[in-house]
Amino acid sequence: MFKNRKYNDIIAFHKNLMLKENGQVYAMFEVPAMNLSRTDEQAKETAKAIQHSAFLELIPYHNGEILTLPMNLDVFSRYQVLSDDLADDTREVAEYMFDGTLDLFAEEMGAPYEYRYFMVIPLKNNFISTNLIKTIKTTFEQLKEQAMGYLKEKQFFEDWYEEYEGLNDTLSSTLSTLDAKPTNGEQTKFINRYQYLRGLYYNREHEVNMVENSISNLEEVRKKYFVDGTSRLGNDYGESVVKVLPIAYLPNNVSYFHLVEYIQTMPFPVEVNTKYYFNKRKGWNSIKKKAERALGRLKQTQIEAYEKDSIQNDNIGASVEVLGDVIQRDNANEVFLSYLMTLIITGESVEEVEWKQNHLMEKMKAYNIELSSAMGDQPYLLDKLTFASDLLATDKNWIQPMSIESFCENLFFVTEKVGFDYGFYLGRVDGSSRNYGGDFKQALADSNNLVFVNPFAVNKDILGKVTNNPATDVTGETGAGKSFLAKLLFLYMTLMKSKNLYIDPKAEMRNQYLKVMEEYKNAPIPDDDASEKANWVPQNP
Repeated sequence: MFKNRKYNDIIAFHKNLMLKENGQVYAMFEVPAMNLSRTDEQAKETAKAIQHSAFLELIPYHNGEILTLPMNLDVFSRYQVLSDDLADDTREVAEYMFDGTLDLFAEEMGAPYEYRYFMVIPLKNNFISTNLIKTIKTTFEQLKEQAMGYLKEKQFFEDWYEEYEGLNDTLSSTLSTLDAKPTNGEQTKFINRYQYLRGLYYNREHEVNMVENSISNLEEVRKKYFVDGTSRLGNDYGESVVKVLPIAYLPNNVSYFHLVEYIQTMPFPVEVNTKYYFNKRKGWNSIKKKAERALGRLKQTQIEAYEKDSIQNDNIGASVEVLGDVIQRDNANEVFLSYLMTLIITGESVEEVEWKQNHLMEKMKAYNIELSSAMGDQPYLLDKLTFASDLLATDKNWIQPMSIESFCENLFFVTEKVGFDYGFYLGRVDGSSRNYGGDFKQALADSNNLVFVNPFAVNKDILGKVTNNPATDVTGETGAGKSFLAKLLFLYMTLMKSKNLYIDPKAEMRNQYLKVMEEYKNAPIPDDDASEKANWVPQNP
């Protein structure tokens, strides 16, 4: 039987701010993804340098988390926006094409999605008023009772965010390096609600309305846990199977690692949750002291192996070198952080989740990354991964200590998105380096990165443009599909409010159109009571 388990202690929202029962306030920001080609190594190095600079500025905030979320892509709404530019006499054909692509997406990839990045960072304030501390230390239920009886205290509580607006503005300025923007109130509520809807069908507007109606609805979901290491989430629309896979071990050398970018090439959505804290530079639990203690243990192991005349494990020698490098970097005043990175997958069945887990583990093995199945730790992990919940120095499992520079080798906040936010469906981005040998079906199956094109918006907002006439240049090798793309773009233009002149010196398109017209003219007229399957459908129009 499902059981409700309450982990989230957020009691109020205001724009991008979240207030917790213990008095801590967190701020949420969306970080726009940088469009990078998989082969553009120079651009990647630039992106990592920008991220390194940003994280150095975040050291005073001590903790934080990075959310890489596969959000549903509402293609239908995008087509609705595009429909404003459709010509009246061809609108029916365009809408027929829209319906066809929606059916295609549902058949080949389920629900389309795109990756979006968010950061959640605690705001530190040493000047919180005594009255506010007193108010937020009460439980949420007590707070409601007080609010009903003491109007003054309720009014003060409603204005809790005013003491944090200056800190929030400062943090916004700090994150400007990443072009991060504070989320609005609706976004903040929905992202917090999203973590309880993993793999489930939902209506975004409905979910936001629930949270706005009552903060107690934030975690309104049915949960249960199984000994097979999976969890179940359920709502009125159905049930999903959820699995959290923490990264247990990383290779000693993470140069050009680009793990987050690589995860996005998987043929299914993978949520990546990364919680971190900056290590103290002094004291027993500083990164240097921990490295020195670990180094002492490893060197003793080496001595014992030598005395027993046994073969020394290469991994021990490599670990000694890594720990020595950590100590040297600390002596050079380099800042370290510790982080927990987890991969979250969902499915409609245990078998589907097991397939995804095996696929991920196989791909990660090629990167010398060990994923933990964490069979007995799913409730703990889902609790720890609650948004606006800090990773602590007391957390021991699956923690990765690393310099900030090495941490940025994960290459966060990037995408291989191509095309426009709305437009006609054009194809998909192949994010792999695999040679499919002409097997386009396999290439499509390996990618969920959709490409849309809007011919009307080709030169929109370009500085220094003289006219509004769109111009498109199609280049490529012989046989790469330039003619096909040009014809497809021309077809899309004929569906829009535009005048088109197509020069066809080889009469290729004319012959193709005449062939389709001839097939249509000679096709048998179906009976009125004929089944839909018996109706004639033109081939390769």
